[in-house]
Amino acid sequence: IEGGYVHPIAGGTEDDYTFSALYTSNVLPDSAFVFISGAKYPLSTTDTDPTDGAVFSYTTTLRMGAYNYSFCFFTGGQEYRYPRTTELNEGPFVQEYLVHFDIGASASGFTTAGTLNDWEYGTPTSGPGDVPVGTNCWATNLDGDYRNQSVSELVSPEIDLSSSADPFLIYYHWYCFQPPNSYGYHDGGIVAISVDGGDRFKICPYYGYDVALSRYVTSGEIKRQFAFADDDRGNFWHKEIFDLRPYRGHTVQIYFLFSSSQVNTEPGWYINDMAIYGSIPTGVEEASIPQNLSLLEPFPNPFNANTSIQFNLAKDAIISLDIYNNGALFRHP
Repeated sequence: IEGGYVHPIAGGTEDDYTFSALYTSNVLPDSAFVFISGAKYPLSTTDTDPTDGAVFSYTTTLRMGAYNYSFCFFTGGQEYRYPRTTELNEGPFVQEYLVHFDIGASASGFTTAGTLNDWEYGTPTSGPGDVPVGTNCWATNLDGDYRNQSVSELVSPEIDLSSSADPFLIYYHWYCFQPPNSYGYHDGGIVAISVDGGDRFKICPYYGYDVALSRYVTSGEIKRQFAFADDDRGNFWHKEIFDLRPYRGHTVQIYFLFSSSQVNTEPGWYINDMAIYGSIPTGVEEASIPQNLSLLEPFPNPFNANTSIQFNLAKDAIISLDIYNNGALFRHP
Protein backbone atom coordinates (compact mmCIF):
# COMPACT_ATOMS: atom_id res chain seq x y z
CA ILE A 1 0.00 0.00 0.00
CA GLU A 2 1.69 3.18 -1.20
CA GLY A 3 -0.40 5.57 0.89
CA GLY A 4 -3.86 6.47 2.12
CA TYR A 5 -5.95 9.48 3.06
CA VAL A 6 -9.47 10.71 3.82
CA HIS A 7 -11.18 13.62 2.08
CA PRO A 8 -12.34 15.93 3.50
CA ILE A 9 -10.35 15.87 6.72
CA ALA A 10 -13.10 17.85 8.48
CA GLY A 11 -16.73 18.75 7.91
CA GLY A 12 -20.27 18.17 9.08
CA THR A 13 -22.64 15.23 9.34
CA GLU A 14 -24.12 16.18 5.94
CA ASP A 15 -20.80 15.65 4.12
CA ASP A 16 -19.56 12.53 2.35
CA TYR A 17 -16.16 11.26 3.51
CA THR A 18 -14.05 9.23 1.09
CA PHE A 19 -11.28 6.97 2.39
CA SER A 20 -8.77 6.09 -0.36
CA ALA A 21 -5.65 3.93 -0.54
CA LEU A 22 -3.17 3.50 -3.40
CA TYR A 23 -2.24 -0.14 -4.00
CA THR A 24 0.58 -1.24 -6.32
CA SER A 25 1.11 -4.89 -7.31
CA ASN A 26 1.10 -7.29 -10.24
CA VAL A 27 -2.33 -8.59 -9.21
CA LEU A 28 -5.43 -7.19 -7.55
CA PRO A 29 -5.82 -8.05 -3.85
CA ASP A 30 -8.17 -10.79 -2.67
CA SER A 31 -9.89 -8.26 -0.41
CA ALA A 32 -9.33 -4.75 0.92
CA PHE A 33 -10.74 -2.90 3.92
CA VAL A 34 -10.65 0.40 5.75
CA PHE A 35 -10.97 0.44 9.54
CA ILE A 36 -12.75 3.61 10.70
CA SER A 37 -12.29 3.94 14.45
CA GLY A 38 -12.29 0.15 14.71
CA ALA A 39 -15.25 -0.56 12.41
CA LYS A 40 -14.38 -2.51 9.23
CA TYR A 41 -15.68 -1.54 5.77
CA PRO A 42 -14.88 -2.96 2.30
CA LEU A 43 -12.89 -0.94 -0.22
CA SER A 44 -13.63 -1.08 -3.95
CA THR A 45 -11.88 0.02 -7.13
CA THR A 46 -12.65 0.53 -10.80
CA ASP A 47 -9.02 -0.10 -11.77
CA THR A 48 -8.29 -3.48 -13.33
CA ASP A 49 -4.49 -3.22 -13.53
CA PRO A 50 -2.74 -2.29 -10.26
CA THR A 51 0.76 -2.38 -11.79
CA ASP A 52 0.99 1.42 -11.89
CA GLY A 53 -1.22 1.85 -8.85
CA ALA A 54 -4.92 1.23 -8.25
CA VAL A 55 -6.99 3.49 -6.01
CA PHE A 56 -9.33 1.67 -3.62
CA SER A 57 -11.95 3.77 -1.85
CA TYR A 58 -14.96 3.76 0.45
CA THR A 59 -17.41 6.67 0.82
CA THR A 60 -19.78 7.21 3.73
CA THR A 61 -21.44 9.77 5.96
CA LEU A 62 -20.46 9.80 9.62
CA ARG A 63 -21.90 10.77 12.95
CA MET A 64 -20.41 13.64 14.88
CA GLY A 65 -17.07 12.75 16.45
CA ALA A 66 -13.31 12.54 16.02
CA TYR A 67 -12.21 9.48 14.03
CA ASN A 68 -9.08 7.59 13.05
CA TYR A 69 -8.51 5.12 10.24
CA SER A 70 -6.19 2.54 8.70
CA PHE A 71 -6.17 0.27 5.62
CA CYS A 72 -5.70 -3.48 5.30
CA PHE A 73 -5.25 -5.52 2.08
CA PHE A 74 -5.09 -9.32 1.75
CA THR A 75 -3.22 -10.90 -1.17
CA GLY A 76 -2.25 -14.57 -1.47
CA GLY A 77 -2.65 -15.13 2.25
CA GLN A 78 -0.46 -12.12 3.09
CA GLU A 79 -1.70 -9.10 5.01
CA TYR A 80 -0.58 -5.56 4.13
CA ARG A 81 -1.42 -2.55 6.30
CA TYR A 82 -1.20 1.22 6.07
CA PRO A 83 0.08 2.83 8.18
CA ARG A 84 2.65 0.08 8.58
CA THR A 85 3.13 0.91 12.27
CA THR A 86 0.58 0.51 15.05
CA GLU A 87 -0.25 4.22 14.78
CA LEU A 88 -3.50 5.28 13.11
CA ASN A 89 -4.18 8.17 10.76
CA GLU A 90 -6.22 10.89 12.45
CA GLY A 91 -9.49 12.15 11.02
CA PRO A 92 -11.94 12.94 9.84
CA PHE A 93 -13.28 15.42 12.36
CA VAL A 94 -17.07 15.43 11.96
CA GLN A 95 -18.37 18.50 13.72
CA GLU A 96 -20.97 21.26 13.89
CA TYR A 97 -20.79 24.95 13.11
CA LEU A 98 -18.94 26.90 15.74
CA VAL A 99 -19.31 30.08 13.67
CA HIS A 100 -21.09 30.33 10.31
CA PHE A 101 -20.60 33.19 7.86
CA ASP A 102 -23.52 32.90 5.43
CA ILE A 103 -21.78 34.86 2.68
CA GLY A 104 -24.35 33.69 0.15
CA ALA A 105 -26.96 35.82 1.95
CA SER A 106 -24.98 38.72 3.48
CA ALA A 107 -21.54 40.34 3.62
CA SER A 108 -21.23 38.72 7.09
CA GLY A 109 -19.23 41.54 8.67
CA PHE A 110 -16.19 41.19 6.41
CA THR A 111 -14.19 44.31 5.60
CA THR A 112 -11.73 45.14 2.82
CA ALA A 113 -8.45 47.03 2.58
CA GLY A 114 -5.40 47.36 0.33
CA THR A 115 -3.52 49.95 -1.71
CA LEU A 116 -5.47 48.93 -4.84
CA ASN A 117 -8.34 46.88 -3.44
CA ASP A 118 -10.48 44.76 -5.78
CA TRP A 119 -12.60 42.83 -3.25
CA GLU A 120 -16.34 43.51 -3.59
CA TYR A 121 -19.55 41.83 -2.47
CA GLY A 122 -22.57 40.84 -4.53
CA THR A 123 -23.86 38.47 -7.20
CA PRO A 124 -21.20 37.35 -9.71
CA THR A 125 -21.81 37.74 -13.42
CA SER A 126 -18.27 36.81 -14.48
CA GLY A 127 -15.88 34.09 -13.34
CA PRO A 128 -18.01 31.17 -12.10
CA GLY A 129 -21.24 33.08 -12.82
CA ASP A 130 -22.97 31.52 -9.81
CA VAL A 131 -22.30 30.34 -6.25
CA PRO A 132 -22.86 27.02 -4.44
CA VAL A 133 -24.73 28.54 -1.47
CA GLY A 134 -27.18 31.44 -1.71
CA THR A 135 -26.78 34.06 -4.42
CA ASN A 136 -23.82 36.24 -3.40
CA CYS A 137 -20.09 36.03 -2.74
CA TRP A 138 -16.99 38.09 -2.13
CA ALA A 139 -14.94 38.45 -5.33
CA THR A 140 -11.96 40.37 -6.67
CA ASN A 141 -14.34 41.52 -9.41
CA LEU A 142 -17.98 40.49 -9.71
CA ASP A 143 -18.39 41.38 -13.39
CA GLY A 144 -14.94 41.29 -14.97
CA ASP A 145 -11.23 40.81 -14.35
CA TYR A 146 -9.19 42.11 -11.43
CA ARG A 147 -6.82 45.02 -12.05
CA ASN A 148 -3.07 45.03 -12.63
CA GLN A 149 -0.94 45.72 -9.53
CA SER A 150 -3.85 44.89 -7.23
CA VAL A 151 -3.11 44.60 -3.50
CA SER A 152 -6.39 43.43 -1.98
CA GLU A 153 -7.32 42.29 1.53
CA LEU A 154 -10.57 40.65 2.66
CA VAL A 155 -10.79 40.52 6.47
CA SER A 156 -13.17 38.47 8.62
CA PRO A 157 -14.69 39.62 11.91
CA GLU A 158 -13.02 38.38 15.09
CA ILE A 159 -13.66 34.68 15.77
CA ASP A 160 -13.61 33.20 19.28
CA LEU A 161 -12.03 29.72 19.30
CA SER A 162 -12.20 29.23 23.07
CA SER A 163 -15.13 26.79 22.98
CA SER A 164 -13.69 24.17 20.61
CA ALA A 165 -10.97 21.55 21.00
CA ASP A 166 -10.63 20.92 17.25
CA PRO A 167 -11.49 24.02 15.18
CA PHE A 168 -11.23 23.89 11.38
CA LEU A 169 -11.81 26.70 8.87
CA ILE A 170 -13.83 25.51 5.84
CA TYR A 171 -15.03 27.68 2.98
CA TYR A 172 -15.98 27.47 -0.70
CA HIS A 173 -13.84 29.22 -3.29
CA TRP A 174 -13.32 29.48 -7.04
CA TYR A 175 -10.27 31.09 -8.62
CA CYS A 176 -8.71 31.72 -11.99
CA PHE A 177 -5.51 33.75 -12.16
CA GLN A 178 -3.02 34.69 -14.87
CA PRO A 179 -1.52 31.56 -16.47
CA PRO A 180 2.24 31.16 -16.02
CA ASN A 181 4.89 32.23 -18.48
CA SER A 182 8.62 31.54 -18.62
CA TYR A 183 9.11 33.70 -15.52
CA GLY A 184 6.58 31.81 -13.39
CA TYR A 185 3.24 32.56 -11.74
CA HIS A 186 2.57 36.24 -11.17
CA ASP A 187 -0.97 36.54 -9.68
CA GLY A 188 -2.49 34.70 -6.74
CA GLY A 189 -3.65 34.66 -3.15
CA ILE A 190 -2.93 33.29 0.31
CA VAL A 191 -4.85 32.98 3.57
CA ALA A 192 -3.43 34.56 6.74
CA ILE A 193 -4.46 34.71 10.39
CA SER A 194 -3.95 37.05 13.33
CA VAL A 195 -4.17 35.80 16.91
CA ASP A 196 -5.45 37.91 19.80
CA GLY A 197 -4.97 41.12 17.84
CA GLY A 198 -1.35 40.41 16.91
CA ASP A 199 0.37 40.60 13.54
CA ARG A 200 -1.04 38.41 10.80
CA PHE A 201 0.90 35.53 9.29
CA LYS A 202 0.31 33.02 6.51
CA ILE A 203 -1.39 29.69 7.20
CA CYS A 204 -1.44 26.70 4.86
CA PRO A 205 -4.48 24.70 3.70
CA TYR A 206 -4.66 21.09 4.81
CA TYR A 207 -4.05 19.83 1.26
CA GLY A 208 -1.50 22.53 0.37
CA TYR A 209 -1.23 25.55 -1.93
CA ASP A 210 -0.70 25.25 -5.68
CA VAL A 211 2.69 26.76 -6.58
CA ALA A 212 5.14 29.49 -5.57
CA LEU A 213 4.49 32.99 -6.92
CA SER A 214 7.19 34.94 -8.74
CA ARG A 215 9.02 38.09 -7.68
CA TYR A 216 6.80 40.12 -10.04
CA VAL A 217 3.77 40.03 -7.72
CA THR A 218 3.05 43.56 -6.49
CA SER A 219 2.48 42.74 -2.81
CA GLY A 220 5.68 42.07 -0.92
CA GLU A 221 3.70 40.03 1.62
CA ILE A 222 2.91 37.23 -0.83
CA LYS A 223 5.79 37.64 -3.29
CA ARG A 224 7.62 34.31 -3.78
CA GLN A 225 5.12 32.63 -1.43
CA PHE A 226 3.35 29.35 -2.16
CA ALA A 227 -0.21 30.39 -2.98
CA PHE A 228 -3.44 29.65 -4.80
CA ALA A 229 -2.44 30.43 -8.38
CA ASP A 230 -2.79 29.48 -12.07
CA ASP A 231 -5.76 29.56 -14.44
CA ASP A 232 -6.94 25.93 -14.31
CA ARG A 233 -6.18 24.49 -10.84
CA GLY A 234 -9.10 26.06 -9.00
CA ASN A 235 -11.65 27.17 -11.58
CA PHE A 236 -14.47 25.15 -10.03
CA TRP A 237 -16.26 25.68 -6.74
CA HIS A 238 -14.64 23.53 -4.06
CA LYS A 239 -14.10 23.49 -0.32
CA GLU A 240 -10.79 24.52 1.21
CA ILE A 241 -9.87 23.38 4.72
CA PHE A 242 -7.48 24.91 7.25
CA ASP A 243 -6.54 23.29 10.56
CA LEU A 244 -6.95 25.92 13.29
CA ARG A 245 -6.17 23.64 16.22
CA PRO A 246 -2.87 25.46 16.96
CA TYR A 247 -4.97 28.57 17.74
CA ARG A 248 -7.69 27.03 19.92
CA GLY A 249 -8.44 29.04 23.02
CA HIS A 250 -7.68 32.32 21.21
CA THR A 251 -9.50 35.00 19.24
CA VAL A 252 -8.49 35.11 15.58
CA GLN A 253 -9.19 36.95 12.34
CA ILE A 254 -8.88 35.43 8.85
CA TYR A 255 -7.39 37.35 5.90
CA PHE A 256 -7.74 36.57 2.19
CA LEU A 257 -4.77 38.34 0.58
CA PHE A 258 -4.65 38.76 -3.20
CA SER A 259 -2.15 40.52 -5.45
CA SER A 260 -1.40 40.76 -9.17
CA SER A 261 1.51 41.83 -11.36
CA GLN A 262 1.77 44.66 -13.90
CA VAL A 263 0.39 42.79 -16.92
CA ASN A 264 -2.46 40.42 -17.84
CA THR A 265 -5.54 39.79 -15.72
CA GLU A 266 -8.17 37.08 -15.21
CA PRO A 267 -11.50 36.75 -13.33
CA GLY A 268 -9.73 36.25 -9.98
CA TRP A 269 -10.81 34.89 -6.60
CA TYR A 270 -14.37 34.21 -5.33
CA ILE A 271 -15.27 33.29 -1.71
CA ASN A 272 -18.61 31.81 -0.58
CA ASP A 273 -20.08 30.24 2.59
CA MET A 274 -17.38 30.15 5.25
CA ALA A 275 -17.60 28.42 8.62
CA ILE A 276 -15.53 27.42 11.60
CA TYR A 277 -16.36 23.82 12.43
CA GLY A 278 -15.63 22.65 15.93
CA SER A 279 -16.77 20.56 18.85
CA ILE A 280 -15.43 18.66 21.81
CA PRO A 281 -14.59 15.21 20.34
CA THR A 282 -16.97 12.51 21.52
CA GLY A 283 -14.20 9.91 21.48
CA VAL A 284 -13.53 6.74 19.58
CA GLU A 285 -16.18 4.64 21.29
CA GLU A 286 -19.09 6.77 20.06
CA ALA A 287 -17.47 7.56 16.72
CA SER A 288 -16.96 3.88 15.93
CA ILE A 289 -20.69 3.10 15.86
CA PRO A 290 -21.74 2.33 12.26
CA GLN A 291 -24.68 4.26 10.86
CA ASN A 292 -26.01 1.42 8.71
CA LEU A 293 -26.27 -2.35 8.65
CA SER A 294 -23.47 -3.81 6.52
CA LEU A 295 -22.45 -7.38 5.70
CA LEU A 296 -18.80 -7.78 4.76
CA GLU A 297 -17.42 -10.33 2.33
CA PRO A 298 -16.08 -13.61 3.79
CA PHE A 299 -12.35 -13.91 4.31
CA PRO A 300 -10.60 -15.97 3.17
CA ASN A 301 -12.70 -16.84 0.13
CA PRO A 302 -12.34 -19.39 -1.37
CA PHE A 303 -11.45 -21.35 1.78
CA ASN A 304 -10.81 -24.87 3.00
CA ALA A 305 -11.68 -25.55 6.64
CA ASN A 306 -13.21 -22.25 7.73
CA THR A 307 -13.84 -18.63 6.86
CA SER A 308 -14.85 -15.49 8.75
CA ILE A 309 -18.02 -13.50 8.02
CA GLN A 310 -18.22 -10.08 9.70
CA PHE A 311 -21.10 -7.61 9.87
CA ASN A 312 -21.77 -4.21 11.43
CA LEU A 313 -24.95 -3.12 13.24
CA ALA A 314 -26.16 0.42 13.81
CA LYS A 315 -27.53 -0.64 17.23
CA ASP A 316 -27.83 -3.71 19.45
CA ALA A 317 -30.20 -6.27 17.93
CA ILE A 318 -31.01 -9.99 17.73
CA ILE A 319 -30.06 -11.23 14.27
CA SER A 320 -29.99 -14.41 12.22
CA LEU A 321 -27.51 -15.19 9.45
CA ASP A 322 -28.44 -17.56 6.62
CA ILE A 323 -25.57 -18.95 4.54
CA TYR A 324 -26.16 -19.93 0.91
CA ASN A 325 -23.97 -21.96 -1.44
CA ASN A 326 -24.65 -21.33 -5.15
CA GLY A 327 -28.18 -20.17 -4.36
CA ALA A 328 -29.08 -23.08 -2.05
CA LEU A 329 -29.47 -22.63 1.71
CA PHE A 330 -26.37 -24.16 3.28
CA ARG A 331 -26.78 -23.33 6.95
CA HIS A 332 -29.29 -21.57 9.19
CA PRO A 333 -27.64 -21.00 12.60
